[in-house]
Amino acid sequence: MISSPVMVRFTYEVLKDEQQFTHGFNLFNNQGIHILSSHDTKSETLQVPVSKGIYTKTITIPGNLLAEGGYTCSFAIMRYSPFHVEFHEMEVVGFNIIDEMGDNTARGNYSGRFPGLVRPLLKWEKI
Repeated sequence: MISSPVMVRFTYEVLKDEQQFTHGFNLFNNQGIHILSSHDTKSETLQVPVSKGIYTKTITIPGNLLAEGGYTCSFAIMRYSPFHVEFHEMEVVGFNIIDEMGDNTARGNYSGRFPGLVRPLLKWEKI
């Protein structure tokens, strides 16, 4: 549902000891429009070399951010100094956002077409 957070989990394998890197995430809608990018700038793997093994990262996209429709995700691992993309896998997972009417969504009780690439629930205040 549009008001629920979306959790995307990526599992990957590090093949060599002593690796330092970070993670990247890209989100595309079903028309192929690039909606957002995010780098894991607080990753422990940027500071401390990682040993061989299997690792998992989870990304949480807040509820009431995305518009209804289909999405695909890409995942990358990269180094910053010097910048180098180790790998970038496109369309590794997909999901659908289902819109709902109600007070906890940007749509409220409006049942007509609701345009836009994102659908955040913004705070409105009377001044």
